[in-house]
Amino acid sequence: MVEKLAGTGVSQSEYVRRLITADLEGHQDYMVRLMGHRLMQSSVHLAALSKDRFNADQFAQLRTLAADMGVAAFGPLPVRPYDFEKGPEATEQVQALHDLLDAV
Repeated sequence: MVEKLAGTGVSQSEYVRRLITADLEGHQDYMVRLMGHRLMQSSVHLAALSKDRFNADQFAQLRTLAADMGVAAFGPLPVRPYDFEKGPEATEQVQALHDLLDAV
């Protein structure tokens, strides 16, 4: 390391800091995506349970509240880059979850 850094003006501690930073690069992105996936799974499960506990108007109010909170916390959503396909193999329960997510 001493030979590699000779004449570069970079200290050994700075070099080690750069190595650590380079090694960690991309890991935060993975964790953010993992949290997003887990949050979506939890949201779908909670929404499915909630739908049985609230009437249609109450459930619509909850969906609106959740959408408003998402906009307030993260800003407006961009245009969705894809759509869910409604294939013939989708069961009624799976289709209900797709329809529920369309409103989120």
